Amino acid sequence: MWSRFRLLEKNREEILAYVASKPEEIIRQSRTNQWSMIQAVRHVQLAEAGSIGYMQKKILAGDAMKEATRLPRVLLTLVDVSFRSGLKFKAPVAIQHPPVTSLAELKADWDSTRESLKQFIENYPEKWSAKAVYKHPFVGMLSLSEALRFFRIHQAHHIRQVHRIARSLKN
Repeated sequence: MWSRFRLLEKNREEILAYVASKPEEIIRQSRTNQWSMIQAVRHVQLAEAGSIGYMQKKILAGDAMKEATRLPRVLLTLVDVSFRSGLKFKAPVAIQHPPVTSLAELKADWDSTRESLKQFIENYPEKWSAKAVYKHPFVGMLSLSEALRFFRIHQAHHIRQVHRIARSLKN
């Protein structure tokens, strides 16, 4: 579980450094009906924050939480393949229009979100490792480890998007 968290952190640091290397007006610039770089990164942060909030509520059920099943794990692999293929997907309504903020504000918010995730993992009982604690909107219920896997898949998808946006603005 911690190796997945460390990879999330490494990728987060890399994308923040990449975006920080661009002028402010570039990271806020977008094509018609597309996100800017800052919005794509903000979307990832908001998705993580919402997911952590959901999991914090879900664990209130304690031992009564259901076990994670195999089908969502298989579907998660299909999501990974789909994201890597370059297909585009609509974000859930609640996070379809991420606000355009400063990079400093985004980083501070994401630092806080990641600290919440770290605390959640540290306090998550080992005996619940097979419990379904995270609800993916398309895949279904996942364990904490699988949720972290999805966070990585989602983050990688949007990192590719940020690079694609940057390339499109050069033209």
